[in-house]
Amino acid sequence: MAILSNEQALLVIKNPVNRRELDEALKHDNRISMHADPVLEVKDYTAAHKNFKAWVRSQIEDGKYKRFESLFTPPIYTNELLDSIYKELEKVFEPRNAFKRFDFASMELEGEFIEHLKGLNDKAFWQNEWWGAFKSAINSVLVVDMPFEQTTKRPQPYPYIVDTSDIIDMVNTKIRVVNASSDDVSYTYKTEYVAYWVNPVTCNVIDDVQYRQYRKDKKGKLTLILEADHNLGYCPAKQVYSEPLGRKESIKKKSPITASLRQLDWVLLYQIAEEYIDLYAPFPIISMYDYKCDYKNEQGAECTSGILEWESQDGKNRGTEECPKCKTSDVMFPGTRFKVPAPSDSSDPDNLNNITFVSADIKNLEYITDKREGKEINIRQKVVGIGSVEDSNQAKNADQIAARFESKKTVLRNIAKNLEIIQKWTYDTYGRLMFMDMYKGSSVFAGDEFFLQTSTQQTKFFEEMKASGLPEAELTMQLEQVTQTLHKDNPNQMARGVFLSFVEPYRGKNIKEIIEISEKLSRSLNPIDVTIKVNFDEYIRRYELEEITLKELMEQDISFETKVNLIKRKLKEYAEEEVLPLPIDTPPVE
Repeated sequence: MAILSNEQALLVIKNPVNRRELDEALKHDNRISMHADPVLEVKDYTAAHKNFKAWVRSQIEDGKYKRFESLFTPPIYTNELLDSIYKELEKVFEPRNAFKRFDFASMELEGEFIEHLKGLNDKAFWQNEWWGAFKSAINSVLVVDMPFEQTTKRPQPYPYIVDTSDIIDMVNTKIRVVNASSDDVSYTYKTEYVAYWVNPVTCNVIDDVQYRQYRKDKKGKLTLILEADHNLGYCPAKQVYSEPLGRKESIKKKSPITASLRQLDWVLLYQIAEEYIDLYAPFPIISMYDYKCDYKNEQGAECTSGILEWESQDGKNRGTEECPKCKTSDVMFPGTRFKVPAPSDSSDPDNLNNITFVSADIKNLEYITDKREGKEINIRQKVVGIGSVEDSNQAKNADQIAARFESKKTVLRNIAKNLEIIQKWTYDTYGRLMFMDMYKGSSVFAGDEFFLQTSTQQTKFFEEMKASGLPEAELTMQLEQVTQTLHKDNPNQMARGVFLSFVEPYRGKNIKEIIEISEKLSRSLNPIDVTIKVNFDEYIRRYELEEITLKELMEQDISFETKVNLIKRKLKEYAEEEVLPLPIDTPPVE
């Protein structure tokens, strides 16, 4: 437990113990940021951009480096590449099965806590602030702070993220965590204290018992200006991500992008090389024999290797100038006519054969493009998961597609695990600061099943699986996922769709498929079920007009099975009105 005196806090600011590791963490963040965060002006290039340029300079000769430097303009190519990759990882915020539960001494306190989260715009904080740090500042710190002066009934804690560049010093301790319900063992890091700059002259120091704020005067002297107890028993600061860069690292964290940083550098270099070749491809190199120029100026000066040397008649003035004929001879555009002396007899050489055009090396360009694209695919598969790149040649059987989805899920589950660690810590810190012992704890699960496809993609996938002969139980599960994906942003419609899936007969099959089933079985299907299938949407609308809306039915305090049976009986009555058996004494119609 870290409890700093004022003197110790000042010493932390003046002589940070983990400065070297924090500097390395900042270099790591900056290198990720170069590829992740676009800048629009060369003047905004960071140290990471300059280091990249120095690396390129060590790889190529000076002349080619100058051309590279002129093409290395913002925003850079890998910004776009990582943006598309992060859009895939952002599906971590679209779980099918996430939940949060907060335990208090009374329901009223829970309601007050939920309202506080709404006031903080909690969902937006994780999807914007935390996600921004995850993308390009993986070593940054989340702080839960409070207004210095309390003007409400309870403290009103709020979060913010401290960029790695603003951290003066921090100390983390590795701790062992045992899950009470599953006995699973995991490890996380507890921040003992953190010191960071709020602005160029103000810094905060937070430990296990206090918030402190210092101000620096023009001479560099630090003065304590604010001091407040938080009584948590732990420091209300924690790094935004928990996965360490290495087994012995306590501060530096491992981003999903970290292992691919070198490959991203090569992708960027290859892309600039493509542009370099593209720049010359429209203008082929022309080679020919060097002919003596016959140009003379008004003073009678003759051209010598493209230069005219002249002298005035009185001999007092001398000078040189470019030969105007030679100056324009290298410029060729579409429609240019290039004249050469015609041979006077058979012994004269044909000068047209002495002119050659050297076109761009297509194989070289294809090689560079293939190398870049191959590295991009490799990066995507490492960061997002196998199957993140669509390939028309990939096999489409159920097991292979399922394996591709599982690879993506594994990546998202790892991010979700880190997300739920920081979310639970944050909610618990809010609760203890606001309610002290009346707050009992939380359960936070960020999910392990995600909406990996759009509803259109999932419908297509369902049809492919159905054609491949997937068992009915698997098809039913896939169809439920189609419904959930279609209405993922509308919980009421999702609940409606799930409920109707238990009511509709022959779900997932069209009329043609139902007829085929009947022919395979060599018998007629239940006419009532077939009629309900054909008229299902119409019967549901009639039920809601004449009886009760599905929303009202689903809200009734009866079992789910009873609700399903109630509507099934009514739909059967509707169908029976159309499928009436002939009376016994009625003769058949001839």
